[in-house]
Amino acid sequence: MRIIIALLAILPLVACDSPGQRDGVRVVEIDAPTAAAAAQPHLARTPDGVPILSWQEAGEKGHSLKYSLLHGKVWSDAVTIASGDRWFVNWADFPSVVAIDENLWAAHWLVKKPGGTYAYDVAMSLSNDAGASWSQPITPHADNTATEHGFVTVFPWNGSAGAVWLDGRAMESNEMSDHGSGQGTMSLRFARVSADGSIDESTIIDDMTCDCCATDVAMGTTGPILAYRDRNDDEVRDIAVSRLEQDGWSQPTIIGQDNWKISGCPVNGPAIDAEDDHVVVAWFTAADNEPRIRFARSADGGKSFSPAVDINTDQAMGRVDVVLVGESAWVSWITTKDDGTVIRLQSMDKNNTPGPRRDITAISASRSSGFPQLIQTPEGSMLLAWTDADDTLRLRTMLIELPQS
Repeated sequence: MRIIIALLAILPLVACDSPGQRDGVRVVEIDAPTAAAAAQPHLARTPDGVPILSWQEAGEKGHSLKYSLLHGKVWSDAVTIASGDRWFVNWADFPSVVAIDENLWAAHWLVKKPGGTYAYDVAMSLSNDAGASWSQPITPHADNTATEHGFVTVFPWNGSAGAVWLDGRAMESNEMSDHGSGQGTMSLRFARVSADGSIDESTIIDDMTCDCCATDVAMGTTGPILAYRDRNDDEVRDIAVSRLEQDGWSQPTIIGQDNWKISGCPVNGPAIDAEDDHVVVAWFTAADNEPRIRFARSADGGKSFSPAVDINTDQAMGRVDVVLVGESAWVSWITTKDDGTVIRLQSMDKNNTPGPRRDITAISASRSSGFPQLIQTPEGSMLLAWTDADDTLRLRTMLIELPQS
């Protein structure tokens, strides 16, 4: 474990935009519990707040999905959930391990099928003993088309595992090309997977979405709140939000109104977090050819949002995440600088007033560095996980310790 005192010992690594600022934030890098060739991290939490880190590792006979738990500042031994030699492994479309409740856990990964470069299915496995043993994989979709099924978010719903994913079944043709035939559109779908593996409540949320931007879900007072990148007939690809209530998904609503018109997918989805009715969303846009990170807040469980604000316009690349700590939101993203590429962190108070920006650590600008993950710990700190792709792929994890209020 390596300790780095922010703003003091390693000013080039952790810095703020305001000279002389001393706010007590420090970072503590923790040795990740992974072997070589580990990448595509995902962070979740158990019901009592213990962080779950999951990732993929490459081996001689394919790939494996593994997970570990963080207790204090020590990772537990890695547990292997599944392995295979036909997995679809992609820098932006990564697996996950999610605790649904104290006993039921769910994991997902992606499996190739014949028909095209982007023909793959979602595989899900369930554990009814908090991750100790896992079921044989099942697939939450039954269309059996040789198209893309991915960018999955798994979350608790009515004692079962809810899953949303981008679904390319409407894009199928006899001559499959990358991302489908172009004759149909990518849709966003939902299913509920019970503890016994049965699947119901399968439904479509949106019949036209961006092709390969990640989805994200936060749990509010009334249930799951979904954020994703929408798409319309004019190729405007802005961020939409929908809420899952007892009678189904609400009509998606666009937040931010960026009006980003782009003919291809930017591979840059939104991030969302919630605490009761307090909801925050962060995302990347390059509308008007101005790359920037945007932020919006809701006080009514995602029914309405404040006007979006720009929190960074300085060579932002995106790949955002967001975490609520008390009334403050902390947003992370990747940005380029004259001397390299970094993961940047920005706090936003309850009035959407920005705090100091901090460049937490250097990161490769390549796709293989993936999407950094940010989550709150039981101690009130934040945990950051990312892929170091400068030499060989390896995971790194870091605690970001905040000053006590």
